[in-house]
Amino acid sequence: DRGLLVRKRGVGTFVTGRDRASAREFNLVGFLDDSRAFTSTPVLNETEVADERVASALKVEVGVGINHIRSVVRRNGEALTVVDAYSLDAPDRRMSEEDFHAQVPSVHAMGMRIGRRIERAEQQLDAVAADEVAASYLEIPEGTPIIRARRVYFTTSGERLHYLVIRYHPARYRFNVDLVVRSSAAAFETMREPRKRTK
Repeated sequence: DRGLLVRKRGVGTFVTGRDRASAREFNLVGFLDDSRAFTSTPVLNETEVADERVASALKVEVGVGINHIRSVVRRNGEALTVVDAYSLDAPDRRMSEEDFHAQVPSVHAMGMRIGRRIERAEQQLDAVAADEVAASYLEIPEGTPIIRARRVYFTTSGERLHYLVIRYHPARYRFNVDLVVRSSAAAFETMREPRKRTK
């Protein structure tokens, strides 16, 4: 019931599980397949307590221990994204810096290491102003408009394993999306013509 989108190499955006009552719904499916074209360098690795934002994303209680790893993704030496990754600070849930050096995307490396298979993710995109952290790593002025993605990864059992906040360089990254019509949807939407008044 999520429709179909043709997968494109290098596109890492997919959104599922949105409110069915909304007037418009887009289901974008894909993975960042060719991880070998990019390098991911961890720049922060610390344990902290979950605030409301992280707790809500991972469906855990506020104040529980969270592992927070920040990394910078580069291609040909240029920064593309700064990524903040959050996972529960537990042996069977914690992300490792080694996951970022694997030949597969880090979340899949994590899943293989701890024995959990990643099945899908939910992602939201919005526009924000680059804060001091993002501006520093992306090498742009603070306050520059950028795209932010907030992504939650799910295992095959429906467990929320991993939460990412990704901020993209405005000039070095772009999203290419294929949208197709669902089998249950009309191919075209038309506006009803107003009824003519009769005397």
